[in-house]
Amino acid sequence: MLKTCCETWLGHLNIKRFMAAYAAVFVWIVVAEMYLHGTCLKPLYEQTPQLWRTVEDMQNQFVWMLLGYLIIAKTFVYIYTRGVESKGWREGARYGFLMSWIFGSFMAMSYVWMPISERLAVYWFILPFVVFIPAGILTALIYKPKA
Repeated sequence: MLKTCCETWLGHLNIKRFMAAYAAVFVWIVVAEMYLHGTCLKPLYEQTPQLWRTVEDMQNQFVWMLLGYLIIAKTFVYIYTRGVESKGWREGARYGFLMSWIFGSFMAMSYVWMPISERLAVYWFILPFVVFIPAGILTALIYKPKA
């Protein structure tokens, strides 16, 4: 008998745990990103004002940023559920570390086509490790596969 699309893609999920991990990772990513980029990297962004929207314009686009973070958090947790081995927080840290390489590499590559400083490119490479290793740990601590 053929499985439906939902059974194939979602049949393995512990929905309650997935939603809890998704919510926690979403909140963590939003808070961490807002602090890191809005506070810590603000002086570096101020060096290249021609590249960025005004604060007012960014605030007007805020819903799009939240939508992006919702998609990232959901995908991050979902990918974890596909390979979870139930080895605890270390498994989550390893997963977050690996995902950080992907996110950090994409961010740092912006140096090639954007006139940003090397310092900012390095921070853009490093910051995903600060965001996604804890996100992976959160995911591992909250999500448990179906019994």
